[in-house]
Amino acid sequence: PEAIITAWGRDVSIRNRHWNLLLDSTLQSDERRLYNLLEDPSESTDVCDQHPDAVSELIGFMEETLGKLPHEIKHHGDKRQAPPTIRRMWSR
Repeated sequence: PEAIITAWGRDVSIRNRHWNLLLDSTLQSDERRLYNLLEDPSESTDVCDQHPDAVSELIGFMEETLGKLPHEIKHHGDKRQAPPTIRRMWSR
């Protein structure tokens, strides 16, 4: 896979071979932590400020795959639509 998304409680991790991005799924906090898995496999040094492009790419992947996080939907709306198969199941 291009990346793996895991979640536990409010925390979300978006990970690929190079990066692991951790963030709060409610976005009540702007805290984001990014780790370079190639240079820092123990994830001890946050490099989020040095690599905003990687942060944007991973968040973009997550939103493309799962949609927006709950905080974003609440404050900015959600224009996603269910796929046709799911819409048919709901209309029964």
